[in-house]
Amino acid sequence: MGASGGSDLGPEKRPRWGFEFGAWSLLLLGLRALLVLALADVFFYGEELEKGAAGKALIDGIGVAHHKLAYHYYEGGGFFITHLKALAFLAVGENLLAHKLCGLLTCWLVFAAFWRLLDAHFGRRAARLGALLLIFAPLALQRISLLSLGIHYESMALGLLLLDEGLRVLAIDRPSRWRLFRLGLIAGFALFFSYQSVLVIGWVGLMVLLRKPRVVLSATGLAGFAGLAIGALPLVYMGWHVGAKLLDIHGTSLTATGSNAERVTSLARSLFLDGEAWPRAVAWFYLLAGCIGTVLALVPADSRRRAPALYLVGFGALWLLAWYLGPFVPESIGHWFAWLRFAPLAVIAVALGGAGAASRGGPLPVTLALLVVGLGAAGIVRALLQGQPATMGANLAMLRETKGYDYRGYFKMLMAHLGEEGEFGPGEPRPSVDQLRPLLGYAEPDRELLAGDLAARWFEDERIHMDLQAQLGALDALSAGDRAAFLRGMGASALVGAKARLDPAKALAALVPLEEPLRSQLAEAIGYSPGSPEVAESLVATVRRCADSPLADPFLKGAGARFYRNLVVSPYGQGRVLNAASVRAMMEAELPDEAGRMLAGFEAEQNRWTLP
Repeated sequence: MGASGGSDLGPEKRPRWGFEFGAWSLLLLGLRALLVLALADVFFYGEELEKGAAGKALIDGIGVAHHKLAYHYYEGGGFFITHLKALAFLAVGENLLAHKLCGLLTCWLVFAAFWRLLDAHFGRRAARLGALLLIFAPLALQRISLLSLGIHYESMALGLLLLDEGLRVLAIDRPSRWRLFRLGLIAGFALFFSYQSVLVIGWVGLMVLLRKPRVVLSATGLAGFAGLAIGALPLVYMGWHVGAKLLDIHGTSLTATGSNAERVTSLARSLFLDGEAWPRAVAWFYLLAGCIGTVLALVPADSRRRAPALYLVGFGALWLLAWYLGPFVPESIGHWFAWLRFAPLAVIAVALGGAGAASRGGPLPVTLALLVVGLGAAGIVRALLQGQPATMGANLAMLRETKGYDYRGYFKMLMAHLGEEGEFGPGEPRPSVDQLRPLLGYAEPDRELLAGDLAARWFEDERIHMDLQAQLGALDALSAGDRAAFLRGMGASALVGAKARLDPAKALAALVPLEEPLRSQLAEAIGYSPGSPEVAESLVATVRRCADSPLADPFLKGAGARFYRNLVVSPYGQGRVLNAASVRAMMEAELPDEAGRMLAGFEAEQNRWTLP
């Protein structure tokens, strides 16, 4: 497979990026940093903070086997990012800023691989237009590029490198052992990083085998297999320790296939036919622009560009087929995060758009590309206005001062790794006291935050048939000196014990016969209960229902803390994230009679989430 002038036909003809690539990189990082500093709805998602807790475990050395600290066993990229987060914590503090620095780094790595591919195989003009299209991509893709999760989007740094290296091998009559070894090494690590890399590896491997069978099956080809084996060593390490759990993706088998015609039809209808007119028009425009860009890339003025375009289109078609036959087809998309699984296809579509816009003369291709860029720029402005762009200095201080880890979400995953199969049956492990004890080894400055989250996760399941005294006995066995801290997390358990899962007022009434201080401690815990809704309107309604209880004072203190945690620093927050002033103002406006008694809890929780 040949490439045109300016292509890298071998290791001696690498493209020079120089100053221009640096300038594009600065534009990318500058605009993404603006989104972060404006605190728009782009800067963190639950798994980021939960993987932050895993990174903190690496730093603190909590005494849990290394492989068990992985958020998901199947997610090698997530575990890799966990280690990157640990390094960022050591560099800038265990805060939210560390996550965004990781996100900016991986965003740039994808961009670098993207530029390398286009510049080498489609020319500098295609790289420039592609850079514009990626920097000003649809807003959902821009937001996704800032997440630091180690999954779909970040994996495209390796996916693009693989596609690029495959083209370089195809363009050389006799590729060297080192080049094949490098291709295999990237493929092996990509396989560990993300299972979606199987498609990239399969496509590149198939193309190389079809075009160069003698090379693949020769002694030179063995270098590629050696690189693959070495690159996959982290995957072998995880498989050695966890076995078949390595292939368990939320209980879904990787080999599950079938027709998803009804789901695809429903998804297409929700995007292109239902809902408001403007989102439908934008969806149609992006679809049309993607199709035109792909066609233009396939019929370039320079015929030597056609082969690499066909190569990318072939991979895109394979990805679509695997997606259609796979178990992860949604029926609709109601939030930008749901586009995450489409990130690989989106990046390839943007690359083809850059190649297509640069493929022919005339104003139409470039005009179409600039319209796409304009929509992306409008999305940036809209996202900035959703945040607080006028206070970027204070926003940066908040990112530096707010803890960048969430025990509650991470403990749910970690306890499943620690526990043994027992009373709940296969696949539903529950850890013992001895297995949980290392979790108290975190170097956490606020013991109530750590111990409360541990107790909340340990006893959150309604199938646990232990009464309150038995639970307290288990907690005392875990750490008798932390009983008061543990009790902060026992609200959901108290609700279950009173058979009042959705009725905190009923649970408070059931506490009245108890002795002090246990009665007030559990009332505060019910107010703080992580099992309660995280939507502001539901929280307000819950407080109103319980305001007349004899235990209202401790309940309202707990509720104030819950307002801060669920609406200000919740990894899955609802619109007021990191805006404590807004949440406090809402609380005072909606609950004027109760807010005064809630402020103590609100401010105490704010202190818990502020780094010393």
